[in-house]
Amino acid sequence: MASGCRISTPTMFSNTSSVPQSESKQCSKRKCGPCRGLKTSAIVEVFGRIKVDVSPVHSRTESKETRSMFSRECGFLANHFTPLRYKKWNDIPMMENRVIFHRFMVKFEVDLSLEHVQRLVNFHCASSYRGLRNKMHMHYQDFPSLEQAKAQPHKYASKDDWEWLCDNIFSTEDF
Repeated sequence: MASGCRISTPTMFSNTSSVPQSESKQCSKRKCGPCRGLKTSAIVEVFGRIKVDVSPVHSRTESKETRSMFSRECGFLANHFTPLRYKKWNDIPMMENRVIFHRFMVKFEVDLSLEHVQRLVNFHCASSYRGLRNKMHMHYQDFPSLEQAKAQPHKYASKDDWEWLCDNIFSTEDF
């Protein structure tokens, strides 16, 4: 480990805003990467499922401590367990979204039968899905031809899904 590198073990109630920016960027090897859901998994392992109350008025979680974990977990699940062969999040059948909702309920204690809670989860998932598709489209645009793009799939897409995206979504004029 490099000297001067700040290592911290995040807890559910830690406040990292008090750490000066200079301290948090001392170690050049530690880079931000894609969310893998590890922090939330570690907290669930120690404390059990995380109780989340969603405000029907503000359409967000009431606790600041759980707000970022809630949105990151929605994004992680949407990016890793959602089928890519749909144009938009709203086109995905509810039966396929239930896989995400089930995985979400493993870590969070929240009432998904409430409409405002479903809207919030769908909002975060749709936003992440849209962001992932945007990154995939930028990857597609790096190549001069459709054949070259199809030969180099995005790291989060299988070869079959990538070819389908290239043929049916990215190469169309309305995209």
